[in-house]
Amino acid sequence: MLYTRLTQSSLKSYEQLALVAHAEGRLIAQLALVNHEDLAARVTHVFFFAPLNGGLRHPAIPLIRFVFDHLGWLWPFGFLAEPILGLLKKTLFQPLFDLLRDSPFLCTLNDRWKETFGEGDRFNTGPSLPLKTSSFPSNRSRCSGRRNA
Repeated sequence: MLYTRLTQSSLKSYEQLALVAHAEGRLIAQLALVNHEDLAARVTHVFFFAPLNGGLRHPAIPLIRFVFDHLGWLWPFGFLAEPILGLLKKTLFQPLFDLLRDSPFLCTLNDRWKETFGEGDRFNTGPSLPLKTSSFPSNRSRCSGRRNA
């Protein structure tokens, strides 16, 4: 949708664009830039605030994941609960799980960003908000060097 807005609205006449994004907005902006070379060519500045590229870290999230992965087997008649829990997980909680540290979604996005734009400052981010690799998962991340489909 971001790409559509920037290419089919009144903004399509602009030769240069600056993107400002906060939290999940950074992920949306990054997806648009790695998926659309024509947009990346027009973007000269990016400013990202509170990026989530390192993933969400909340103590309750592993418990939620455990419940969805195992609760069906703990309940009597678990075979009936499994499809219901699976549907809830997919429709309500998968977007949350995609934002977890080392999720396949974040690992793939970070890998694609680095492959497309490198480790350096491809965009002019200005001296106060440099785009540094520290916003990406550290070397201790379980997805470093791993490729995800």
